[in-house]
This record gives sequence, C-alpha cells and structure tokens, in this order.
Amino acid sequence: MVVVYKTRDPGVYAYFNGSIQGNSVTVDYYNSFPLKTKKASAFSRWCEIRSILLAKEHLSPEGIERIRKGRPGGPALNQSLPILQNTPLRGLF
Repeated sequence: MVVVYKTRDPGVYAYFNGSIQGNSVTVDYYNSFPLKTKKASAFSRWCEIRSILLAKEHLSPEGIERIRKGRPGGPALNQSLPILQNTPLRGLF
C-alpha cells in the first residue's frame, strides 16, 4: 500500500510504502539521485537487507545471521533495525 499526502508545511509531502516489493520506486529514485552524506551507507545497507528479504534468505538461520553480522570488517547490516539485534531466532520462525 502506497500513501502520499501533503503535510502542514508548504511544499512538503509524505510518502509511505507498506511493502518490500513496492520499495523498488524508492530504490530506483535513490540510484538515480544518489545520497551524498552518511545516509548513503545506510541506504546501501538497507538495499542489502532488502535483497535478502526479497530472496527469502531471511527465513533461514544463516540469512538472519547475515543480516545481524553484516560485511566482514563493516558495520552490521541491521544497525538501523534494532528490532533484529536481540530477537531470538526461534521467535522468527
């Protein structure tokens, strides 16, 4: 479900997307107009998690660990998703 509405601030609109598949619009936008701050690395990590979810790799313990650990030498992929940091694996299946 996608919702776009005008906020109280002039010229400001809010965009909400309730599905991981529907986020392709967001991914395409930020690939066309790349972020230039530290948000670029957060977007990159989010894209990695999104690809794991789309491939349904998160349904296995290995996939969850891949999200939790991230890249070798890099920050955890789930840094911006604190709900995954302390979630027991048995609660996800």
